Amino acid sequence: MCRVVRHLLAALALLGAGAAQANQVGAFQCDGGLVDIGDSVLTVQRKCGAPAYAQRRDVGIEAVDRFGWVRIIGSVTVDDWLYNLGPTRFQVRVLLRDGRVWRIESLDERGF
Repeated sequence: MCRVVRHLLAALALLGAGAAQANQVGAFQCDGGLVDIGDSVLTVQRKCGAPAYAQRRDVGIEAVDRFGWVRIIGSVTVDDWLYNLGPTRFQVRVLLRDGRVWRIESLDERGF
């Protein structure tokens, strides 16, 4: 089971690899309040409104069998949201898993 968790985390980390550099942060401020890891989708939408960009995708959960072969044993749905906080602030990427904020990244691109 430990291998499954490691491969799941590795697969989800690959989702964070985008064109822009991203720095993981623990929270970010919207006009409606502070968004933290673990917040629900509804809480994020209430505090920040709709994202400027949203994408949903399934990510395979991989495990290594006893022969060393990597097998996909399931999948998890990840929502990728981008918030444009205006020209004076960096854009923020929010990754949600199972309806909760899983990761928050500050992108090295200013909003518009």
